[in-house]
Amino acid sequence: MTYVTLFKKNDIISGYEIKGHAGYRPHGEDIVCAAISILGYTALNSLIEVANIDKSSLVYKIIDDEGYMKVNLKEDIGYAQSQSTQIIFQTLIIGLRLLNEEYKEYISIDFEEVD
Repeated sequence: MTYVTLFKKNDIISGYEIKGHAGYRPHGEDIVCAAISILGYTALNSLIEVANIDKSSLVYKIIDDEGYMKVNLKEDIGYAQSQSTQIIFQTLIIGLRLLNEEYKEYISIDFEEVD
């Protein structure tokens, strides 16, 4: 099972964490795990390339072998960038929910309120 947690503060998404392998198929054949990974990487790269978030404004950690990715925004981004990041995070959520509809026994999505 892959566990995805989206971090939010006052209904504003500030990051996400992806933990574990889906276990749908053996390593290298797991389409669910691959889909979750590509969504996570696409969101991270979109924050940098589309929202123009400088890497110094992000805190992230990736351990591919463990199926682990954590991405958080620092609070020093501007208004326009903040709006772009929310669109990116909402797009991530849509992709994850679509996966969850088809493969709910392999992916869990939760929201966590942060300070």
